Amino acid sequence: MFSTIQFLLWTAIAYAKTVWLTIYTKTLCSAFIYAMTVFFGPRNESGSFAPEDVLAQIKAIQGDHETARLLQKLIETGGGGSWPPRSSHGDAWPTALRPYHNIYLELAPLLPAREVSLDADVNSKRRLIYRTHMRKLLHDHVDLSAVEAILSAIETGDEPTLAVDACNGFFACIAISRHSFR
Repeated sequence: MFSTIQFLLWTAIAYAKTVWLTIYTKTLCSAFIYAMTVFFGPRNESGSFAPEDVLAQIKAIQGDHETARLLQKLIETGGGGSWPPRSSHGDAWPTALRPYHNIYLELAPLLPAREVSLDADVNSKRRLIYRTHMRKLLHDHVDLSAVEAILSAIETGDEPTLAVDACNGFFACIAISRHSFR
C-alpha cells in the first residue's frame, strides 16, 4: 500500500515539475523574443530579424557596450562589413593561393563513402589513400614560397593583397581541407 502511494506521489511531483518547466521555458522564450523585438525591431516575413537591422542596432549601441563594440569590430574586420560574412573562392584569390581551391574541388568528391565500413583496417586504408593523394596534389601544385610571401604580407599589414571576402574564402578552404585530411 505504501509503495503505491509513494509511486503516485512521485508521479504527481514529476508531472508538476514537467508542467512548471514547460510554462517556465515558454515564458523565458517569449521574454527573449520580446527583448529581441525591442532591441532589433520586428521580425521580417520569414520570422527572423533582417541582418541589416541587427547590424544597424549593433552600430548604434557599440559606444555604450563593450561586447557590441567588439562584435562590430569583428564584423568590420573579419566579415568585410557584412554579416553573415561574405567569402569568394578561386578566381578572386591571388594566383599562388588558387591551387588550394582546385585541390579541394578535386578531393571533395572523394570524401563521402558509398559503403560505410566499421572495419578499422578498411577505414585506415581509405584515409591513407586520401591523405597520400592530397599530399601529392599539394606537393605538385602549391608554390610554398609564394604562399608564404602572400600570407606574411597580409599578417604584417604591409600589403593588403587579399580582400576580406577572399581571405574568408581561403581560410574556409584551408579549414575544410585540414578537417578532411584528419
